[in-house]
Formats: sequence, structure tokens, C-alpha cells
Amino acid sequence: KPEYLRPPYGSWNEELECATDMTVVLWSVDPEDWKDMNTEREVKLIVSEAQDGAIILMHDIFPESVDAALQVVDQLHSQGYLFCTVDELFAARGIALESGEMYWNAYP
Repeated sequence: KPEYLRPPYGSWNEELECATDMTVVLWSVDPEDWKDMNTEREVKLIVSEAQDGAIILMHDIFPESVDAALQVVDQLHSQGYLFCTVDELFAARGIALESGEMYWNAYP
């Protein structure tokens, strides 16, 4: 059974809140990769906005986004960033994810 919900477009309202008890996970960095599918722009935006505990939204349905993701991983990894799952991120911070709550990041 899924534990997390990412509502399409990040659209959330009280009606949805009453309809689910899942943990809602959104994002703190959105390169809007669907707008122009521009790898270089996406990489620059993500690298400039990334910070410890960030959740980055990207869509793997666009080849440009996949290319951008590979470059972002290389660049941020070289700066000391590590990549992990949502579970791992929040566990590393000692944050217990709660059903019905909404999370955008795990900033220190």
C-alpha cells in the first residue's frame, strides 16, 4: 500500500485533505522541466537552488529532464551532496513522517 502522495501539479485543498490519510510529499526545488524541456536551464536552476534537505521535482518522461538529472547528480555530488529516498532523508534528520501531514523538505 502506498504511504506517500504527490498530488498532480502539487495541487492541494481541504477536500483532498479530508479524502486521504496518506503522507503528502511535495518539493522545495521545481525546475518546471515540463515548460520548455531545456536541459541547460534546468541544471542551472536546480544546482543554484539545491540545499541540504531539499526535495527536487523532475519528470522522467522527458529526455531533456533525464539528461539534466544526470548532470545535476554529478554536479551536486561533486559538491558533497548525497541523494536518497524520502524515507532515508527524513530518517537521517530524525523526522518521523506523519500520516495526513504535508512535507516540502527536510531542512536542518
